[in-house]
Amino acid sequence: MFENVNIKLSYLLGVKLNNALEYYLNKIISLNKKMSVIYVWLILLLLIIALLSNNYALNNLSHNLDGYISVYNSLKKSINQIKSNK
Repeated sequence: MFENVNIKLSYLLGVKLNNALEYYLNKIISLNKKMSVIYVWLILLLLIIALLSNNYALNNLSHNLDGYISVYNSLKKSINQIKSNK
């Protein structure tokens, strides 16, 4: 799945510390790759949920547009009547 990272610092750090650094560095890289896949799936799931909710809202608006317009007109009429009575 991934290539092992080889650190060639054994002449500075010693063989044991060099091997330990390589081991933990490779573990961190593999964990990062696994988490990247999880984040991609999570982002796709959130995108699908957002698109579905947007579709629901637009569908609701298109089916009830006449009702919304009539409510707006009746409110506008009421406000105009109140203003004319003053």
